[in-house]
Amino acid sequence: LGGWACRPGMDTVESLKLTLGKAGFKRLKSSTKDLASGSVQPEAYVETAASLFENGLDDGDFWSYVPLLVKDLPNRAASEKTLGHMERIRLERQMRGAGIREERKKPINFILPKPK
Repeated sequence: LGGWACRPGMDTVESLKLTLGKAGFKRLKSSTKDLASGSVQPEAYVETAASLFENGLDDGDFWSYVPLLVKDLPNRAASEKTLGHMERIRLERQMRGAGIREERKKPINFILPKPK
């Protein structure tokens, strides 16, 4: 994961550091290395990563940053398994009506008034 600093996403890394703080960023980086090496299971990684974001799995930043980190893993099997787990979580939360983005728009009332 030394590629973090070399990829075009340098601004992303800086943004992530600002979002998580220095200690949170280091924990995420360490946890991501553990995932890549196979020493941590995808489910545990997602739980740890989510815990570093202010609103956990409801935090839009989690869903903006973490899938990108996981996609870049050299360990394709761990990457695919983790992304699959994250997608199941995302779909499950959508079906239960949990908002992933912090700002939710009011639902639109599509009932039209009856013509007179």
